[in-house]
Amino acid sequence: MPQQWIRVFGLGICFAILGSVLSAGAATVTLKDGTVRRGDVIVREFDKIYLTMIVKGNNKIFQYTASKVESVSDTAPVILAQDTELKKEPKEDAAAVTLLTAGHELKVQKEGEKDGWIKVSAWGTNEGWIPKKLLTDLVVVEGEGDKARFVAPPKEADAKASGS
Repeated sequence: MPQQWIRVFGLGICFAILGSVLSAGAATVTLKDGTVRRGDVIVREFDKIYLTMIVKGNNKIFQYTASKVESVSDTAPVILAQDTELKKEPKEDAAAVTLLTAGHELKVQKEGEKDGWIKVSAWGTNEGWIPKKLLTDLVVVEGEGDKARFVAPPKEADAKASGS
C-alpha cells in the first residue's frame, strides 16, 4: 500500500475515534468577527498560547487562537471557568490525571457529585473529579495576542454583592 494511502487511512481512523469519544456537541464559540460555531470544544495551552478547537458532529474541525475568540458558552454549566487539575479522587490532595484549561467543555458523568466535587470527562478518555464551583455556562476572552486567556465573567449575584 502506498505511503500516502497509509497516512489517509490513519487520519480516517483518528477522526473516527475522535468522533466516537466526543459527545453531540452543544457548546457555542463566538468569534470576534461575529462567526458562531457549535460543537464539542477543546481548549489547550500550547507554547503559552491558548488554542480553541471546535469539533462538529460530522468530524469537521475548526481551530482558533484565543485572541480570535470572544466567548464559549453552553446552555448548562459544563465549561471550565479556570485552569485546574483533573483529580483521580474528589479531594484536593488526590493525584492529578491531567491539567485542564479554562474554556474547555467537559462532560459531567452519571456518578455525579461528592462533597462539592463533580465527576467529569475530558477528551472522551480522561475521567476524574474537579470542584463543582469551577463549572460555568460562559467564559470570555480577556487580553490580546499571546496574552489572551479565558475567564468566567462574574455571576450577576456576585456583581450585586460586590456593589458593581
